[in-house]
Amino acid sequence: MTLWLVRHALPLVEKGVCYGQLDVGADFAETRKCAESLQSVLPTNVPFVHSTLQRCELLALELQG
Repeated sequence: MTLWLVRHALPLVEKGVCYGQLDVGADFAETRKCAESLQSVLPTNVPFVHSTLQRCELLALELQG
């Protein structure tokens, strides 16, 4: 079994802010670009497990979309 770990796009916070567990969003255009580039390397029909933080969920939804 292969585990694929991916990171969300740039969060919408001021540069230098430690956002950690804060539920901040991510830039939608960057998330879409990230998803498009990942779709070319990730296998299809695999289950997604993601954080419920909006920046992570947005990427997961784009990848599933």
